[in-house]
Amino acid sequence: MSQIHAELNDNELIICCDRARMTENDRQVIDIRTLQYGKKYSSYVKLRNQESADKIILFQEMEIEPLDKMETFSDGANFLQQEEAADVSVENEERASEIEEQLTENKVLFVYTDKKKVYYGYMQAANFYKLIVKYTYRVLFVGLKNGYLDLKILSYLQNPCNQVQIESTRFYIDEKNNVESDIRVYPEKIGKKKVLADWNYQHIRYPLADLLTDETQLNNMLLMMVTVNGIDVDFRIGKKEKKIPSKRMYYAPYKSTFFKDFAIHLRRTDRGNFAIVKRPMEAIEYGAWFKFIESRPVSLGYFIIWEKYVANWGVKILICSMKSLQKRQKKAHLIYSKWHRKRETANAIT
Repeated sequence: MSQIHAELNDNELIICCDRARMTENDRQVIDIRTLQYGKKYSSYVKLRNQESADKIILFQEMEIEPLDKMETFSDGANFLQQEEAADVSVENEERASEIEEQLTENKVLFVYTDKKKVYYGYMQAANFYKLIVKYTYRVLFVGLKNGYLDLKILSYLQNPCNQVQIESTRFYIDEKNNVESDIRVYPEKIGKKKVLADWNYQHIRYPLADLLTDETQLNNMLLMMVTVNGIDVDFRIGKKEKKIPSKRMYYAPYKSTFFKDFAIHLRRTDRGNFAIVKRPMEAIEYGAWFKFIESRPVSLGYFIIWEKYVANWGVKILICSMKSLQKRQKKAHLIYSKWHRKRETANAIT
């Protein structure tokens, strides 16, 4: 009976399908130094029986020295060197945290199978487990009210591999702000009716007061942290709109509240993932006029005026953050300064 196996010989990864009558397509040799970090590859070695399906064939922690170091993470290294921490917005923090993890966390060489194919690659261990374990969810409600972050969600985990053990699940904001959450695990994807029949519903209420300490970061993603084989794997929680004119619309605050001299906003990244942002209240925000303008009845009035009158004018409105405007202004100034210096040098030579 045919069986998939893999072995590492120096810098060569060998994937084989052992069977009685082997062909050249039943054996593949890969130079691991050519593998791009973070990428999953599909092998031409075929999976010929279901006994080898949903298996981890090879999982080895190692550091691979690439053939050309300059090609590996050149964009990531430049990004981290050029961007200052104070100027990183929530959507860029996602990219920055991913690059930092890639540079510091354990890296693994892997070969695994699903129900149809054989895959191999080289990436962070947590990202490898994301290829196997899937988190399916639907946010029913998320809000900031009565001093709590309130989240109502339907969700379950999908784990088809018996070599992968799910040890715990937590609703996670940061290392000091997280809470255990009971989530059922299924070997395969289930339908909507079974999701409701099994009551895969979680209601999480987290006190906002715990987020206002000095140890808590200004921006935090809302995550479901799943511990898989001793490794924390984070799944971001978000809510995407089916019909949205531009991803920039996500930048507008989703929910906001004032609590204990802090303004707390629930907003989304350009991928629709939720992030909670806190900042000290400004002096104007304590005034009665500001509270009146920001009240729900006034906001509802603005919305009705927009829907009935302004929305039909066909005028496109660009939504962007003040940080992104400041970044563009700095870049434009740098470009102008370089051009001006070159011009002065050219004039001096002539």
